[in-house]
Amino acid sequence: FFDSWVNNTGVPKIQLISDVKGVAPNVRLTVQARTSGVEEQFSTFVPVVIQMSRGQSRTVWLEASSDAEPVTLRLRDRPVRVLLDPDNSVLTQPWK
Repeated sequence: FFDSWVNNTGVPKIQLISDVKGVAPNVRLTVQARTSGVEEQFSTFVPVVIQMSRGQSRTVWLEASSDAEPVTLRLRDRPVRVLLDPDNSVLTQPWK
């Protein structure tokens, strides 16, 4: 962690890729966080907030890297929104 953030240059851009399949009560949400703008071996953990229709939310932490593996979560309902670090708790550049 220290070496990646302190000794290397650059601030990562992190792209959230998400896909929802299935119908309630058997919904599968696949999420992946990919980095760019930093060295290839850079990785960090980022919060992903899953907002549901009744105002409920769930936060999961994903490892973000240039070769991040997708993570599949089982949900009872389809999410309304899937947000990458909505509180800006991780130093990143905006993804455009």
